[in-house]
Amino acid sequence: MNQDIFTDYELPASLEPYVRRILVADSAEPVEMTADVRATGYCYLGITLRGRWEGFVNGRHMFDTDLDGKLHLSGQIQDATVTVQFSGPLMQCFVELTPTGQMSLFGVPGQETLESVIPVVRSRLLERLPQDAFDACAKAETGDVLAKAAIVLLEHLAATPYPVASHVVEAVTRAEAANGSIRVDELFADLGPSMSTSRRDFQHVVGLPPKEFCRILMVNTALAWLLADDPPSLAEIAATCGFADQSHMTRAFAAFLGLSPSVSAKEMETTLARFVGDSQRRKVSPKA
Repeated sequence: MNQDIFTDYELPASLEPYVRRILVADSAEPVEMTADVRATGYCYLGITLRGRWEGFVNGRHMFDTDLDGKLHLSGQIQDATVTVQFSGPLMQCFVELTPTGQMSLFGVPGQETLESVIPVVRSRLLERLPQDAFDACAKAETGDVLAKAAIVLLEHLAATPYPVASHVVEAVTRAEAANGSIRVDELFADLGPSMSTSRRDFQHVVGLPPKEFCRILMVNTALAWLLADDPPSLAEIAATCGFADQSHMTRAFAAFLGLSPSVSAKEMETTLARFVGDSQRRKVSPKA
């Protein structure tokens, strides 16, 4: 079982339109582990100051902090097999962005990072980062200091965000409010542009087609229920999360997580659960 090395860091209200949560790892002891990566529905800014982080897509070596630098943007996952490797004493921060956050803060559409990684220090993105905030991140000596420096950097970017079409923002709001259990035509109802334009704009900004994004939210919300201390029955979770029935939910889990719902809850690696299941944990409530 992978080590539970990540913890959530408090997020200021000023960043909530752009950032969902900040996860920090700070381990003085060597960490050696490989973790599968599954779709959360969100993109990430990663900052690695100590240790090594490597990303593989369909077996191809995509990113290595030793070679590509301390900062990277990693995107949505649709069909690819993605794994990451952590090694050495580790100090790392992952900023989980809102569906429109990557576009708003960095001007990078989700479609550009789909199943891909952008090294920030080797791209045009570096020009947008204030040098003092960038230096503060690079010089942080603890995970707490790194998270605070990352917040300062993000708040600087949030002061002058890139524009995102209002119909995309509203469609994302509707999808998340329904935890993905909503028809695509309802996402874009009365928003102005044609359905084809709305779908195209959504996929460009978010990185996934709207139907795929909604299905991921449904699966991850169901997983959050399964990981609760006293979860409802599988049938109850399926109904709560908008699946047609328990069999429908089981097929969706197999497609997105490679495991059945019951096996996911019992055997999912800690790091994977931290990112995937916890991504929607705040949306679920204990049973009445």
